[in-house]
Amino acid sequence: MKVDLLTKPFSNFKRFFENGTLIDSGPLMLIFYREFDKKYNSDFLKKISYDKIDYTALTLFINGLPGRLIITPNIFHELYNHAQKHFDNRLREFFNVCFDKLIGMEEMPVKKNDMLNHDLFIELEIGEHSLICACGTEPHAIIHGEERGIIDGKLRQNKDILTISIKNDILPWYYAMYG
Repeated sequence: MKVDLLTKPFSNFKRFFENGTLIDSGPLMLIFYREFDKKYNSDFLKKISYDKIDYTALTLFINGLPGRLIITPNIFHELYNHAQKHFDNRLREFFNVCFDKLIGMEEMPVKKNDMLNHDLFIELEIGEHSLICACGTEPHAIIHGEERGIIDGKLRQNKDILTISIKNDILPWYYAMYG
């Protein structure tokens, strides 16, 4: 199901956030890269396709959510791989910045066989796919960073998964709320 933050009250979507909100590696990178940049006066955010305004909008949105953020082992692995590539000899510093937040996130395991047997296995990247499988049978929201519309398109008919894109949903919400 596609979120509509501009014309519908947030209460219409509350059930999706009660079990926690799953977050993709792109939004995690946005949060942690920007926090690293602020601490060390650096510019690692330029290595990914986000701007400071995306960070501001995402953090305001997340801070207003009930419940907790959830990642899967696959999402952590993607974050780690990107950080290795981007931070190289500053990897320890990077993880020192995001350590407490990562520890505070819940981790939801996903079984390999569930992913292999899922009908979208071939069509999505492994991290995105792990988020969908992690939802199981309970309603969840997924914050993702992809703009191609694949996640939204494939899950539009699923009434138990609410997809939220940074660029297509959270950023327009931010501009509508905060100008």
